[in-house]
Amino acid sequence: MKELCKILLLILTLSLPSPAQDGYGFLNFVNMIPGDGSCEIRIDSKNPAGDGLKSANDTGWFLFPVGSRSLTITSGELKEAKGDLTIEEGVGSLIAIYLEANPKPQKDGKPSPPLIRIRSFPNYNAEGLALRFVSLCQVDNRFQLGTVRLNVEPFKTVEVPGWNGAGFVVKKNGKDIGKIPDMREKEPHYLIAATDLEGNYTVALVYGGGVKVPPWRQKKKSEEPAYQP
Repeated sequence: MKELCKILLLILTLSLPSPAQDGYGFLNFVNMIPGDGSCEIRIDSKNPAGDGLKSANDTGWFLFPVGSRSLTITSGELKEAKGDLTIEEGVGSLIAIYLEANPKPQKDGKPSPPLIRIRSFPNYNAEGLALRFVSLCQVDNRFQLGTVRLNVEPFKTVEVPGWNGAGFVVKKNGKDIGKIPDMREKEPHYLIAATDLEGNYTVALVYGGGVKVPPWRQKKKSEEPAYQP
């Protein structure tokens, strides 16, 4: 996993402009909208998702220059989501794309299509294997992760105790909604669950540990002045 992250950092930073500032932050987008469609992502004019980000897939961690950036996300015929994204130096953000119910009905009184939303989670350090679970479902957040039963608050990160890397099935109300494979890498992970608001769900296991700026992208220390006796 760490080697994969390094490769992604290398590939994606090659296309970045040389900004006036030297600082970089880390981003990783994960598409938590169930279905066969994909998300299109634009950070300013850059596209980290290539031909589109499929459901339950993530872009992998990549570098982006610090500062305030415009963010646009589109998915099918849903209304695009627009906003600003602040990237801080050395800070990693896992950004989940999900759906939220639109409280405003249509003119004919029918429910409006859902809204695209994003939620950011920080990367974290842990000794060996670790798992944090997050539900992006607004209601009915009762899950079973293997033999562990959880009743969680929406958007609240909870530690999953006792995970040894073995694969398990994720269930919601007795229904299988995803399967997590065996994990060999002894590293921190996020497990995220979300819904399309129509009874369909998706889950994704994403690397959540720290990433580092490659040496060739790090700030150069200013040379110290020569000693004057």
